Formats: sequence, structure tokens, C-alpha cells
Amino acid sequence: MKKILLSLVLSGLLIGVAIGQSLSLSNANGPITGNSVFTELVEPGSGAFATLIYVTNNSDSPISVLAKKIENYLEADDEGGMKCSICWAGQCYSPSVFISPNAETIEPGETNEDGFAGDLHKFGYVGISSVTYVFYDENNPVDSVSLIVNYIVTAVAQSSLVLSLNDVDLENNDVISINGSVEDENLTSHVKITNNAETDISVKVRRIETNMPAGSSSYFTWLEQYANEVSVSPDGEQMSPGGMSTSFSGDYQPNNVAGEASISYVFFDENDLSNFSTINVTYIASTVGIEENNFDNVYLSNAYPNPANTVVTLDYDLKSVNGAKLVVYDLLGSVVKNVEVNDAIGKLKINVSDLDEGVYFYSLLVKNENVTTQKLVVKH
Repeated sequence: MKKILLSLVLSGLLIGVAIGQSLSLSNANGPITGNSVFTELVEPGSGAFATLIYVTNNSDSPISVLAKKIENYLEADDEGGMKCSICWAGQCYSPSVFISPNAETIEPGETNEDGFAGDLHKFGYVGISSVTYVFYDENNPVDSVSLIVNYIVTAVAQSSLVLSLNDVDLENNDVISINGSVEDENLTSHVKITNNAETDISVKVRRIETNMPAGSSSYFTWLEQYANEVSVSPDGEQMSPGGMSTSFSGDYQPNNVAGEASISYVFFDENDLSNFSTINVTYIASTVGIEENNFDNVYLSNAYPNPANTVVTLDYDLKSVNGAKLVVYDLLGSVVKNVEVNDAIGKLKINVSDLDEGVYFYSLLVKNENVTTQKLVVKH
């Protein structure tokens, strides 16, 4: 099996906007990266929660746009569960409607005034539900843009379950990327889980496949390896206060199919569904093997200090590879630093005193290919 490169990435950097895409998305806070994972933190209760999205036509011609929902997973039990409905083109539809019967015509350069609403009907449930919203030209369905929305419904501000990767704690609903080849039997993600509660808890895992290339498959391991058709671990792992589990692995099988798969894994207390943490994994299977790119031995250290105040340092060794640069992005995916790497080995010192406090991501690009991406925290 070829070596897998594992990296933390901002969701907006995971899935590139399709070439020639005419439609773009935004909300009240500004642009939304299309074809990405978006999180809605929702207070529990019996009402509905609306995700409001606006669609802009960036082409030179009017587009008749349809809206579609794909229910990746809706929290439920034997008595019922959450439901999702959509409002588009001036009309709201029942949860049984998945594609809007009516299209809305958006003129060139214009944004639809009424917007789109994806309504999550909670019915008093807590947990995570995942829905993909797709907007497309009814005369050219290939011209589309989508958004995966993970609804985290809980009254608990902070989960007692902390996920970590390479000894770095992840944010709840963070995104990581696994890169490999279509020839690999499996692309595997490993995440450690720590119980920060003061009591024992029994932790289960739910797998949500939000996007799977045709012909590919996945499975996961938690206490034992489960078959593809198992989405929730039958048994929970008992975790004592402060205990850490390393038994999880998520496996994606490209089956010689190139493309990107998106899978969310939810770790939850089976006796308290409001206590859970989620990690979203993008598995990228390419037709060119990772080893063939000769990036196996390229080394980039973790940034230090991290959090950083004025200057952050990284050690690197490019071996025999030339043409590298380090790019720093903010949470919106905008490039805030772009540093050329000219020497084969050395240290990079980057001034971050001019950056606002917050979370950033830095990527090492070699020959314009992303070798690794990591998180950087700036704190003045």
C-alpha cells in the first residue's frame, strides 16, 4: 500500500469549486465556499431551524435554478425523528419533497432576493443530522453547486469527548483529508478519542457517508471491524475519566475509482446523545500514486510556538524536490501569507504579528500539489 499523506484542512479547501461553475452561495455573513461542509449549531426544542442561503448567478445568461435536498442522515429512534424540508422559488414544501417542483430564474450577476431555506424540524431530538443542498441549472444539471450542512443539535456547549490527530486536539466538526491512490486497497483515518468527563461513559460511533463516488465503499472499526452495511457500532466502548481510545479507524475503499469521498464520524455517549463530537474526513483517491510524485520523504515540522504571537518557525526538508512554497489561509480560505521555499533544507520563520488573533491553516505546496496542511493559532 502506498504511503498515505494525512493532513488537517479547512473545509473550504477540501473540495474545489467546479471549473465553469456558474452559481455561488452566500448567507447573511458573506460568501460560502461551495461544495464544502458547513456547520449549524442548533438549540434543542420542538421547533424548526432554518438554514438560509442565497444563490448568485455568475454567468452572462439567465439561469433557471432548481433546489434539491439529499438527506445524508436524520437523527431518529423507534418513535420518530428529525425531518427536513426546503423552501425555494417562493414556496415551502413538505419533508416528502426532495426536489423543488418550481425553478427560480436568476438573472446574470443577480442574487435571488428571497433566498433558500433548509428547515430542520427537531421534534425535541438531540444529536447530529446531515443534509446536502444542491442548486442546479434545470437545463444543464451539471452546472451546479452544493453545500453539506451538519446540524449539531445539543444544549451542551462543549462535548466531553475530545478528538485528536497527531497529538493535536481537533475542533468539534473539524475536517481532515486522507490522500492516496486509486490502486490503494484502503485509505485509512486514525483519530484518538479522550473522555474529559468526570464519569465513565460508553461511547459509540456513527458513520455518515455524505458523498461517495460510484463504485467505492467504506467501513469502520470500533472495538471490532464492521461490515460496510453497518453505520452504527452495535457496542459502546467503556471510557473512564481521562481515558483515551485508539481503537477507531475509518477505512475508505476506492476500488480503482478516482474522486473524493466525504464521510462524517460521530462519537457519542450512548446514554446521553447530547454528548458527542464529530470529525469529517475527505478521502482523495487520485490516478497518480502518492509515491510516484516523490513526495514521500518531504518533511515539514509542526509550527512552533503554536499558538504564535509574533513569529512562527517551521523546520523542513524537501530532499531532492524543487519548487515549494508555504501558504497560510484564514478561516474563509483566503491566502494571508505566501512564502517561497528556495533551499532544500532549513527553517522558515514567518511573521504573524500582522495577523488578527484566531485560527489559520498552513499548507506546504510542492509543484503546486498539497503535501500537508496543519492548523496554526495566532494569539497576541
